[in-house]
Amino acid sequence: MKKFSDKDLVQGCINKDRVCQKTLYDTYAKDMFAVCRRYASCIEDAEDMLQDVFIKLFDNIHKFSGTGSLKGWLLVTTRNFCINAIRNRVFKQEINEELLDKDVDFEGLNFDRFTLEQLHAAMDLLTDDERLVFNLVEIEEYSYQDLEQMLERKQVTLRSLNCRAKQKMRKYLLDIENNK
Repeated sequence: MKKFSDKDLVQGCINKDRVCQKTLYDTYAKDMFAVCRRYASCIEDAEDMLQDVFIKLFDNIHKFSGTGSLKGWLLVTTRNFCINAIRNRVFKQEINEELLDKDVDFEGLNFDRFTLEQLHAAMDLLTDDERLVFNLVEIEEYSYQDLEQMLERKQVTLRSLNCRAKQKMRKYLLDIENNK
């Protein structure tokens, strides 16, 4: 397989060169899929998201400025695509004020003891809305204030969704620990 620089790959994709498109896919799809998997409710949804994000990327690759790494741009674009895909769905959860009084944490859980599959299974229990907020708050470390603007949702709603997500995951992971 021919080696391409990022600049050559981008230019080839702009020119709709199938070899460059395939090379870009082969080089970055695994990392991009990992981002999709964090936001998707199952592997099949993550695969669909990845396919959709590549279609969008190939149509918009000309927007890559070249000032940062191509991989970084692809991963940010993938994350933003996933967020928008979920944001475009209607938030179905109602605010449960009681949840906000009991902030859930993961104290006492050693995540190193869980396999990646077990952690994904815990995330699979979450609704799309819960998964989105959990990822952005707990993994990406966004503030609720930032998310309020990004997702156009009230902070109280976002806190409620994240609290529900943490409760579901904590219960699932504790059950795994207790059954070992």
